[in-house]
Formats: sequence, structure tokens, C-alpha cells
Amino acid sequence: NNPDGQSKGNKESSAPTKPNVLIVVADQLVPMLTGPYGNSIVRTPHMDQLAKEGVTFLSAYSPNPLCAPARASMLTGKYSSNIGVYDNAALLAADEPTVCHSLYNLGYETALSGKVHFVGPDQFHGFSKRMIQSHYPTDFQWVKSRENKVPKQHALNYVGSDIHTGTKNSNYEFDESAHREAIQFLKSKERKGNPFFLMVSYNFPHEPFYPPQKYWDMYAKTEPEIPDFPEG
Repeated sequence: NNPDGQSKGNKESSAPTKPNVLIVVADQLVPMLTGPYGNSIVRTPHMDQLAKEGVTFLSAYSPNPLCAPARASMLTGKYSSNIGVYDNAALLAADEPTVCHSLYNLGYETALSGKVHFVGPDQFHGFSKRMIQSHYPTDFQWVKSRENKVPKQHALNYVGSDIHTGTKNSNYEFDESAHREAIQFLKSKERKGNPFFLMVSYNFPHEPFYPPQKYWDMYAKTEPEIPDFPEG
């Protein structure tokens, strides 16, 4: 052994390899409506492959029933009550450490493509790169009031008569851009660069429900199972 405690030989070969990390987030995706969780109608071939080659969780719970606080909890590893992010209009403090800060300090490139819904002037929270601009406001206009709710009531978006097909929808185009930029990022990392932490976050299947025609047609001849609602 060397006096400094290091063994002789190539130091690089003995150094631990830093794995790349890819997190894919879909907003309001119901697990039981996917192939890995036994649904026989919905076609999710890529998720099926991931489940076959990896691990699925039978009991997994969100730290918050709202999307923005849930993401804040995931990134910080803390409960909403400990970081003050109680709803979609709450500020995640800029001095609150996230997993992105920790990985950046370890030499990772931390990148985000897609929806994250940060509120306030800090739109990175440890991400060193955001590939597309968020379509959510950075100020506090999401704060609700009785007189003027922003955004407006979501409930009507869930009724069947509001479902229609079409690709000319800002949310769909946003997801397409997020997807395209993420693939470009991954291709660039095949050749060179630091280890990466990439979060790809899609807005869909969040309502309003505007499925592209090609996906709607995939289910045109299927009969979905209707849940059995108890009387009353």
C-alpha cells in the first residue's frame, strides 16, 4: 500500500462509477389503468417493458394530493408541512436544498424538460438546465379567492361531453416539445459529458381531455370496463 492509503494501479479504474438518473413524471396518471398493473385494455408497451425489466410497487403513495406540492416534496425529500408548500400557489423557498443541488455538487448535470410548476422567482431549484420554458406563472396569480378563482373550475373538464380529439392544444404541444428535447439531451449524453440527472415531466393525462386522433382510434372498437358504483 501507498503511504497515503491508496492502493497502487490505475486510480480511475477503482473509482466508483456515478450512474445516470432519469425520472419520468406523468400528471394524474392512474396506475390501475396501465398494463403493469393488470389493465387489459389500455396499451402501455413501454411501461410494460420497464416493469418487466425492473421493479413495480404495489403500495406507493403521493406525499400530497396536489401536483405542485407533491413535486416539491419529491425534490426536497420533505413533507409539505416542513417546507410550506401547501398548494399549487405556494412558494418553494430558494434556499431549500433539493436533490438537484446535492447531485450538482457531486458533478452531475441536472436537467429538466417539461412541467414542474415552480412558483416564485427561482425557476431552477438546483436544476442547471431547463430545456423549455414553463407555461405556468411564476408569480402568485394562482392564489384563490372567492371573487376570482385562477385557474377556473376544473370540474367541467371531467364530463364526457367535453372530451374531443385534436392535436392543436397547448398542453399536447408542450408535452411533445418536452419529449423531443429530452431525447436530444439523452442522445448527446451517449457520447460524452458528466453523469446526468434528467427529469422529464409531462402535463398529460391531466385534463382537459384532448387525445390526438391516432390514440383515440386505437380504442375505437374497445369496450372499457365501467366501475361498479355502490347504490347511493
